[in-house]
Amino acid sequence: MKQNVYFISGIDTDAGKSYATGFLAREWNNAGKRTITQKLIQTGNVGHSEDIDSIVASWVCR
Repeated sequence: MKQNVYFISGIDTDAGKSYATGFLAREWNNAGKRTITQKLIQTGNVGHSEDIDSIVASWVCR
């Protein structure tokens, strides 16, 4: 089985990495592609990550 892996990176906070990740995941899901996202590292976070909320919200909102 062929699998594609995409790595999204940026050089600053608020560069749009989480938004881009959510957007791409939603588009690929809508196209019938099996899609997962992972945020392996986050700096400066204490407690709950709002980035995760924005990624999940972008999957279901159109």
